[in-house]
Amino acid sequence: MAIIRNAAKCLECGDVIESKHRHDWVRCACGNIFVDGGRVYIRRGVADPEKFQDLSEFSPETKEEEKKSAGDQWTTTETMGQI
Repeated sequence: MAIIRNAAKCLECGDVIESKHRHDWVRCACGNIFVDGGRVYIRRGVADPEKFQDLSEFSPETKEEEKKSAGDQWTTTETMGQI
């Protein structure tokens, strides 16, 4: 799958944040969540997982595109301590 949009909504402060390129680390106003990775990989940090909504969008890839990008993509979610 290809990443079309790497975004999330903080249900605590209401911010919708989006990472638009690799290593584009973006945090919401209250610091509850961050997103990173743009359209290359999905990375999340969440202080309170109950106050987080994933808004990322994905699209199917052809087999050739999957082979080319398989080494570059990874997904992770972190739980952050008190910020």
